[in-house]
Amino acid sequence: MIKIAILTPGFITPNSYGFLYPFHKFKKNFNDQKFNFNIYKNHKSVKDSDYLILDSKYFGLNYWRKNKKNLGISIIKNLSKKTNQIIYYDNSDSTGWIHEFVLPYVHKYAKSQLLKNKDLYSNEIYNNRIYCDFYYRKFNISNTKKSFSVKINKIERQKFRLGWNSGYANYNYFGNVLMKMNRYLNIQKIYEKKIKFIDKNIIDKKNYFFLRMGLTYEHQTIIFHRNLILDYFKNNLSYKNFPSKKINRSNYFRELANSLISVSPFGLGEITLKDFESFISGSILFKPNMNHMETFPNIYKDNISAVFFDWNTINLEEKIDLILSDLEFSKSLISNSQKMYNHYMNTEEGSFEFIENFKKILN
Repeated sequence: MIKIAILTPGFITPNSYGFLYPFHKFKKNFNDQKFNFNIYKNHKSVKDSDYLILDSKYFGLNYWRKNKKNLGISIIKNLSKKTNQIIYYDNSDSTGWIHEFVLPYVHKYAKSQLLKNKDLYSNEIYNNRIYCDFYYRKFNISNTKKSFSVKINKIERQKFRLGWNSGYANYNYFGNVLMKMNRYLNIQKIYEKKIKFIDKNIIDKKNYFFLRMGLTYEHQTIIFHRNLILDYFKNNLSYKNFPSKKINRSNYFRELANSLISVSPFGLGEITLKDFESFISGSILFKPNMNHMETFPNIYKDNISAVFFDWNTINLEEKIDLILSDLEFSKSLISNSQKMYNHYMNTEEGSFEFIENFKKILN
């Protein structure tokens, strides 16, 4: 039996849901493969294990954000005495954000999404986000607080492992309620509940676009990125009347299911929850180019399960025409994205693929 200890604050953020959900959902298959998991919410309670996985949110909430970095590192060093390997699991949103200060004290550094070109981590990335760096250098957009990532050397980069993204959660209409329940109640049937997909004929959809997005970020580079997309629609007579402000959850899901194309810009990271809500709702994911990154599960396949456009939005019109001019292509995008997401979330084969990816992190 392989003993895995997990130190986590629990189901407190969407990223935490995505981190913990697979261990519960695929519990039976993990057990069949001789994995034994123990989840701890206090570092003082952690018992001996073969592998100890540290959820970055545990340290972020209790130490990194409270300027107690040295204390957090001291705890990690002490925990290393209770395990053969420490795996730091970085739950932050962006590919470019690395908690470089923990690298000397851990054996592996797993992250939900990584840059394909690992050499980029040897550069200083503006605002710890590769797309913010793009808008900073190409459009001269600065944040109120200017910051750059710390360069990571090649030896430390060898510790990087690809984890899994926040797609592993329930994004159905009542999914958020079910997941919040598990903050207090550990009900296995909630995890085993299958994700339901909306199958609606695209001819019956009332809207071309779903443009709902927030603009309340402290990072001007992210606000600029989103406004750059919105400005195209505002300045185009054919599309300018599509609303973009936030609405309540019920209307949000109704409108999304009735929209052919879901415009999903980057936020604090490249992957957003809207991506998975779009797959479920049967709306075509229309997103800034993501070919710079790797993630698991990777449902982000350009012109197969989604359509990408350039970060400078120069080819927005071309890409929109590509979708709107070909009904069969549009149908295939929706069908492919739902089949792929269903595979990872609802099938035995998808469960085993997750476990195989998990083994790669360990080994």
